[in-house]
Amino acid sequence: MQRRINRFIAVLTTTAVSSVGLVALAPAATADTPRCVSRKEFRKVDRGMRKQRVHRIFDTRGEFGDGGAGGYSRLYKVCRPGFYVVVEYADGPRRVARVSSKDWNPQEG
Repeated sequence: MQRRINRFIAVLTTTAVSSVGLVALAPAATADTPRCVSRKEFRKVDRGMRKQRVHRIFDTRGEFGDGGAGGYSRLYKVCRPGFYVVVEYADGPRRVARVSSKDWNPQEG
């Protein structure tokens, strides 16, 4: 009986240490460029992507730009001063907003 208990404790300890080790080795879920868009991130976004995926790639939700008749745009700050990204969204299947176009524009005013 004592041998079974020792074996159980050994298995339990090994499992716990392995689990903690995996968590410790996992990369942190931090943004590489928080609250701004890099060129690399901009290139990752394609037509048809959902807005939530764009926000995860850009590390920011941006701000509402303009909207009307089935679509709208959002503005995202670029990590380089004087620029912003415009992403236009249109309602896709089941009225889920999807990227219809994107543009890297100089900031006005």
